[in-house]
Amino acid sequence: MTSELRDKKPKPKSGEKAQAPRESWEKTFVSCNLADEDKKAIRDSLQDFEGILTMFGQMLINGYKASFSYDARSDAVGCYCTQTDKKDRAYAYCLTARGPDMPSALASLVYKHYTMLDGIWDNEVSRNFESDQWA
Repeated sequence: MTSELRDKKPKPKSGEKAQAPRESWEKTFVSCNLADEDKKAIRDSLQDFEGILTMFGQMLINGYKASFSYDARSDAVGCYCTQTDKKDRAYAYCLTARGPDMPSALASLVYKHYTMLDGIWDNEVSRNFESDQWA
């Protein structure tokens, strides 16, 4: 893992309006549609699971928390991640990821956070898409 990814912090957008205060339980789900090449990149990244854990560890240090559960609808493991710091831009959002097993779900989450969203969750929000085990 490069120090650039490890040290990445979301930067506020210039001229951005402040969001209205939200209750702690109110979250907007971030949607990231994975293309076939994204799924392949995630599968390939499993070869370096220690690197995935290191990047996820950095997310934890930066205030994120995650939970995992079996999703019977898609016959997959779901990973659900939120930010605990109320001052962070990602606080109002929940990033989800799925995979056929727990390591794949975690790899998908890390890939979405660092690669697809560049650590900024509110740049692609609430797009509807069909999902499968690799959502």
